[in-house]
Amino acid sequence: MQSHAPQQPQSRQPEFLKQLGLSYPCVEQDVEEAYRARVWAVHPDRGGDADGFIQLQRAYEQALEYVRFHSGKTRWLARCVERYVAQGELIAEIERNGGRARIVSLDWLAAEIGEDFAQVMDQIAGIELRGPTVGDEMLERLAGARAILPELRVLDLKGSRVTDAGVLRLAELASLHELCLAGTSVSQRALAVLDGLTELKQLDLSGTRVGLWGRIRLACWRPYLLVRYGGGAYRRASLTLFRGAAVLSAIWLATMFALTHLPPPQVPVHVPGGLDKLLHGAMYVVLALLTSGTLALASPRPRRLAASGIGWRQLLHCGVLAAWAYFDESTQRFAGRSFEWSDFAADVAGILAGLLLAQIAAGALAHWAPGLWRLSTAEETTIGS
Repeated sequence: MQSHAPQQPQSRQPEFLKQLGLSYPCVEQDVEEAYRARVWAVHPDRGGDADGFIQLQRAYEQALEYVRFHSGKTRWLARCVERYVAQGELIAEIERNGGRARIVSLDWLAAEIGEDFAQVMDQIAGIELRGPTVGDEMLERLAGARAILPELRVLDLKGSRVTDAGVLRLAELASLHELCLAGTSVSQRALAVLDGLTELKQLDLSGTRVGLWGRIRLACWRPYLLVRYGGGAYRRASLTLFRGAAVLSAIWLATMFALTHLPPPQVPVHVPGGLDKLLHGAMYVVLALLTSGTLALASPRPRRLAASGIGWRQLLHCGVLAAWAYFDESTQRFAGRSFEWSDFAADVAGILAGLLLAQIAAGALAHWAPGLWRLSTAEETTIGS
């Protein structure tokens, strides 16, 4: 049922209502219907723009709050005051522990009821709890207060004495975008919290006990999460795997070149022709697999990690490897060996087989382990269009 509140001039309509194609008076059902009518057009999964999706989501949340406020100001204000009191108690507790809370306000509300009353809708957007006085009991308190922390985006626990068990409770604060655990004693076990923090964009692990295996696990399960390990810049978690794959590719390439350019033995050794060609092909199968993994990990777009079919990138990759194989065969004469087209053909066959195996492996991972390269909503937004 439509509200009978006076119609506001179009010029005074809040921007978030205009984004949904609405004007006040309207009710929650109108907001829901307008949102559903527009959401798939801008959703990243349907080829939409990630920024547009976020703006629509924000407009939807603000519009719901707006119509709820106008539909029953007394009931709405009573609920807000109750939450505001609980939030004040939480802020006081944070400050007693030497921390700070950052507050955000609803601009439109101040114009409706005045700045003093609008404070009841102030919400905590960031919390800083640093130092050895902060432990798991404070994280337990935050998890228990999740109902009054819907807008919490940043949590800084640098140098605190929190443990893995305490950090795991933070999975209930699903709105977090940034989490700092620098200088704490947390280990790889604490990374399980990421299963609940689907909106997380940045994670600071500088000075923690998260070692190489923890980094590899993080790179596999949240490859595009921005992570800081040594106090420097935030970088994608998959950079660990990318560097490893790049180093292995370089080592394998150098090893192949060295083996194929060894001087021929003084005493002739009979090697069956079929075995010789098989070894040539096998070396390039491994090279193609390693370079495919390196290029996939370097990709700024997650869809390429499990890409299927043949595109210009695959053709270019094949062409570069084939050119290297020709160069490798051509320069063997400087080591007393000869160029053989049959060896080159075996190399190319190995390249094609390796690229095909890489495609099959990517498809199998996407089918049997879809969570291995999963992205959070925040990571999709970070990667962008």
